[in-house]
Amino acid sequence: MGISLQSNFVIIYTQMLILILSVNGQQQYLNNQQLNCDESNVSVSKGYYCDGIQRSCASFLTFRSRPPHYDSPETIATLLGSDATKIASINNVSTTTNYKFDADKIVIVPITCSCWGSLYQHVAPYKVNAGDSYFIIANNTYQGLTTCQALDGQNFYNSESLQVGAQISVPLRCACPSQNQMANDHVAFLLSYIVTWGDSVSSIGQVFGAHVQTIVAANNLTEDDLIFPFVPLLIPMKSESCLENPANLLCSCPNGQYAYVLEDGRICASQDKNNEAFPLKLVTILGVGL
Repeated sequence: MGISLQSNFVIIYTQMLILILSVNGQQQYLNNQQLNCDESNVSVSKGYYCDGIQRSCASFLTFRSRPPHYDSPETIATLLGSDATKIASINNVSTTTNYKFDADKIVIVPITCSCWGSLYQHVAPYKVNAGDSYFIIANNTYQGLTTCQALDGQNFYNSESLQVGAQISVPLRCACPSQNQMANDHVAFLLSYIVTWGDSVSSIGQVFGAHVQTIVAANNLTEDDLIFPFVPLLIPMKSESCLENPANLLCSCPNGQYAYVLEDGRICASQDKNNEAFPLKLVTILGVGL
């Protein structure tokens, strides 16, 4: 009887903690635990908790171009389950030629982030290659956008018995803004950024126009905490009026779409064949050496 009551208390306490973190927009930072494939902590290693406010949302990933296999809008779209035309448009490159990104160039990748059970994910299909393991797929091929623990939980195959040519599902880490983030901080979406050597929360914030305080809060960190290379960091991207803050990465147009700002003033422009406007100021993000 005592054991049952204790178990129920643990379950209730855990659910309350998840609710508090979700409402406030805090997601647990991975903290380099993805390198231990025996780690089974779902909250840390398998994805961000779905808070139930938004079951699905537009989101973005960053991916560093890796010639010769993943260096074009088409090959990156196939790997990440995105759309090549949208990748080309948002990164301001040609959609009509076989464009190749420079090696190690950061590519912004639009995705749809959805709740799968209790976790946010964007699932991409992947065909197993010779020498692959869940660790290699997660940390080399997908550059830390997923984990070996998440792959193991998503697929029937054991990591040691992966068959060349087998197709597996790759759950990519993403999240939707919480109710508080949208209402209080005007967050439009969360971008999953893969940290690299030399990065700091401050330098990342400068690139994406995000305040240090909002980044550390979104990842349940403090300003003194270390961040690790090849570990995703959620970047809250704000939506503000163009008149309120024309220098911000995002600004809202009267028709509800997002705009990017050039020197000659505000522009509300669609950039792809589906007449969709991407919520990024390309001249800012793509002009800082990413």
